[in-house]
Amino acid sequence: MKHRILSLTLIITFFILFQNSLKSQDYFPFPTDSATWYSMYSWPEMIPPYVSYYTIKYEIIDDTILNNKTYHKVYNSIPDSTDSGLYYLGGIRTEPDSLLVYYIDEWDSEESLIYNYNLVPNDTIIIRSLQYICIDTGSIVLNNGINHKIQYMYVPAHPCLQRWVIGIGSLGIPLLEPYWNCAYTFELSYDMTCFSYKNELIYEWEMNPYFTGCIGSSVIGIEEHSIESLQVVPNPVQDVSRLSGYKNDQQKIHYRVIDYTGRTIYGHSNILPSEVEIKRSDYSPGIYFLEIYSNDFQKVQVLKFLIK
Repeated sequence: MKHRILSLTLIITFFILFQNSLKSQDYFPFPTDSATWYSMYSWPEMIPPYVSYYTIKYEIIDDTILNNKTYHKVYNSIPDSTDSGLYYLGGIRTEPDSLLVYYIDEWDSEESLIYNYNLVPNDTIIIRSLQYICIDTGSIVLNNGINHKIQYMYVPAHPCLQRWVIGIGSLGIPLLEPYWNCAYTFELSYDMTCFSYKNELIYEWEMNPYFTGCIGSSVIGIEEHSIESLQVVPNPVQDVSRLSGYKNDQQKIHYRVIDYTGRTIYGHSNILPSEVEIKRSDYSPGIYFLEIYSNDFQKVQVLKFLIK
């Protein structure tokens, strides 16, 4: 009898855990209202602070009828700026299961597919005449406790990597990165800092090396970042480049180099800034990111460098 009670208890416990597991996999549809995205737009400077940036807000406000179909109107604005007006960008619509998302730009007469969340590794699709290759899929648990599917999409023509999260869009240019092709080049970068749905913060870029929270700007003096003189010199890398401008050159640091797919190429711990070397012969041509952590800053700093 005791064994039966124990077995029944285990079955009930398993059922509860299974139900909770299913709950963590709940479907999160692509938002069509009450949603806001924040993205940091950044670009390099030749003089301090060496990187300038500001935040762009994207939001869905109201609906409209285009080509006899209902679209949700997308606007953007620049918070905390003298020009904080709303600018209409275009409209999005989704299929009933939200796995296909379409966009029609303000200046277009026909819609474009911008997301297909049915893809698996090695699937290829065409978006606005460009080839997109799904190189991997996975999952990411966000603040809402839901396990969101993530697709890693490679665009050979540029090249660049896009990260599509179901129910959110791209982690680069919110909503519209597939329409605009790539969220970063060697000259500029877009990184989504936050996504909120119905006033609930669903996603926040915790590894942001410039500011905390959703909004920041080095252009209008909201929050100057802490890496004013830090850079890879020379950049692009010609033979051997080094880390320049570290104020405390006796402070040991930890660093790693990652490629556009997020794969770690090289890393080292507890070395002096002067010992960091980037050798041209160690890398294939492309864009790379140097992530640096030290006790001085207590957060990750990210520098971009180019191998030609």
